[in-house]
Amino acid sequence: MDTAQAYVWRLQNFVLGEHILKPCPENQTPVKACAISACGNFAVLGTMGGWIERFNLQSGISRGSYVDLSERSCAHVGEVVGVACDSTNTLMISAGYHGDMKKFRISRTAD
Repeated sequence: MDTAQAYVWRLQNFVLGEHILKPCPENQTPVKACAISACGNFAVLGTMGGWIERFNLQSGISRGSYVDLSERSCAHVGEVVGVACDSTNTLMISAGYHGDMKKFRISRTAD
């Protein structure tokens, strides 16, 4: 199912959580990749439009997006097909549809 949002899951009751994560409201494209940080506090979402955004899982609030300065408007040209966070909550690595891989510091976002 291609949707422009991601749903939070509550393991305690095995039901959908109260937050719906909606990246990039200006250019809504389907979410194609997701990862949860090692600490469990953040979700990182990648979209078909090349946008990557980090959300706080407890509040559902966006904590910023990742922008490649050479691209200027998003993290990848084309679809984000994978995102991963390292075990120390320092780095986030993303992969694009065209075979490009990029590395970002988790703590540094564009906004």
